[in-house]
Amino acid sequence: MQFVLEFDWSRECITPDWSLVAWAEKGEVDIIHAKGKKSDSFPYIERTAEMQDPEEEALRVIAEAKAALVKKAQKKAEAKQAALAAAKAEEEAAREAERAEEARIRAEAIAKEFERWEAQKTRRA
Repeated sequence: MQFVLEFDWSRECITPDWSLVAWAEKGEVDIIHAKGKKSDSFPYIERTAEMQDPEEEALRVIAEAKAALVKKAQKKAEAKQAALAAAKAEEEAAREAERAEEARIRAEAIAKEFERWEAQKTRRA
């Protein structure tokens, strides 16, 4: 059997830490790195003082996840505000177009009234 483990360390809130447990009831287990390294060549790394405590690491990952969620919520809220502003501007533009049409109708009525007045004035003269 062959299994492939692929890790995407570029994802947000993912720590580059992993483990694999493999055993065989009969035969051998070989783990081979993509660059050809065999399992017996993988080094064991002792925990040093500079390495974070697993609990602290978990808290850091949780804090990063929360920050990412807050950022996502802020972007969503900003998009919603932009959509509301666009809708409001659209409504205002529609009202302005309505007012312009009403003004055009009034102007036409005034122009017709003026033409009638001119016609009556010409007839009287």
